[in-house]
Amino acid sequence: MPNQLRTCVACRKISDKKDMIRIALDKSGEAVVDPKGTHEGRGAYVCRNAECITRCTGRRCLDRSFRKKISDECYAEAEVKLTELIKQDESHNRR
Repeated sequence: MPNQLRTCVACRKISDKKDMIRIALDKSGEAVVDPKGTHEGRGAYVCRNAECITRCTGRRCLDRSFRKKISDECYAEAEVKLTELIKQDESHNRR
């Protein structure tokens, strides 16, 4: 299967899909972190680094990607979950 390239919503860098974290809209229209990439529907991708996560939430990049206003609560939840995923990646890489 050829590489599936995606663009980070924060830094606009193009990377392989497997090197990024997906954020999807759930059926209620709320943004949820989708680390396995299994949720149906529209998705946005962010690089697996703290700078892009901070930029994504600070600049409200998901509003543009999803073409709708995402709630502050969703941004806060997404930031926490994305940060946890990055910490898991870092601890996993140290082993």
